[in-house]
Amino acid sequence: MSVYNYKAKTIDGKLFKGKQEAVNKEELIKKLKEKGLYCFEISDSATTNYTKYKIGTKDIADFCYKISVMIKSGISLSKVLNIIYDSTTKSQLKSVTANLYEGVQSGKSMSFVMNEMNGVFPEFLTYMVEIGEVGGNLDNVMSSMSLYYEEELKINNKLKAAMIYPIILILVTIVAVSFILIFVFPKFTSFFAGMELPVPTKILLMLSNFLSSKWWAVILFLISASVLFLYFMTIPSFKTKIHQKKLTIPVFGKLNRTMYTSKFSTAFSIMYTSGVSVITCIDVAAKVMGNMYVRNRLEESAKIIKDGGMLSEGLNSINIFDKLFISMVLVGEESGALDKSLKDSGDYFAREADASIAKMMAMVEPIMIIVLALIIGFIVIAIMLPIFSIYTQIY
Repeated sequence: MSVYNYKAKTIDGKLFKGKQEAVNKEELIKKLKEKGLYCFEISDSATTNYTKYKIGTKDIADFCYKISVMIKSGISLSKVLNIIYDSTTKSQLKSVTANLYEGVQSGKSMSFVMNEMNGVFPEFLTYMVEIGEVGGNLDNVMSSMSLYYEEELKINNKLKAAMIYPIILILVTIVAVSFILIFVFPKFTSFFAGMELPVPTKILLMLSNFLSSKWWAVILFLISASVLFLYFMTIPSFKTKIHQKKLTIPVFGKLNRTMYTSKFSTAFSIMYTSGVSVITCIDVAAKVMGNMYVRNRLEESAKIIKDGGMLSEGLNSINIFDKLFISMVLVGEESGALDKSLKDSGDYFAREADASIAKMMAMVEPIMIIVLALIIGFIVIAIMLPIFSIYTQIY
């Protein structure tokens, strides 16, 4: 996709000039004509910068599905890309598809053009497209990739939906408690003057005074802490430690392990079924896991396999994946049906991930309610204790 500078006139002679994105000059002329503009000058084009483009998982799944279906119907890849370009309404996806079409038309492979666009497409998808092009089974590969990204989208959506309730509850709690401490509790402090206050009331009074007078310090601290954390996350050793904690944190640790097992087994299965070597499967799968600690551990397991060890032995040594998955891999190796075992494992652990998310929500919701009740209860007790003390002294 290129950007052209143009000059054009309407039918009554009014002059227009500007910039327009198009596949080529003919496409630009056609676009302008549809707007009632007749182009008479086109300047040199500039290549679109794709570094900031981001295509969602749903769009990637749809993209893979359309390519798979149309190639199976006997349509050439360039024609497929042209059809997708004409049918899509999303500007970024339209630009990306146009660039793919232009590259394929010029004799480049689609995987080469995808790689040129520097991160627009997932590295895993780019690699699998290359495998499909070399093996002549791009339709089957894209069908598998469509299912892979559909499942990833399904899990991610469920996880996001599961986190909405706790996040909203936490935010409501913070806002409610802050409002009480800053605006409500200070109104009671005049009643407590000269009294010997109980410990809960003293704690609440200190918090109230601090938030009322130093609220800016709290905001500054939160911003500074966030910026500092983001900075440290750019340091590989720190990021690896955080990613390692994601596997051991209560409640979420088991869920993360299940999700990583599902993602690894599915990705590995797609590549292995396409004829990719075990070592390459591990190397590529490690890059798409989204966890630096898991990636490093998988690279260590690859060394064991390179030294003659079995896949199940290498995966078992890193203590990341579910033991049932290791057993299924071992059975697949011994029976000579590793591809089937991996596919079955991916399906099984995808279902387990769904169940784990539901189980997590069943645990998190009551825990959050109890925590909220304890916080509000503490505030009520801290306010009511001195009032009861005054009441008993009067009567």
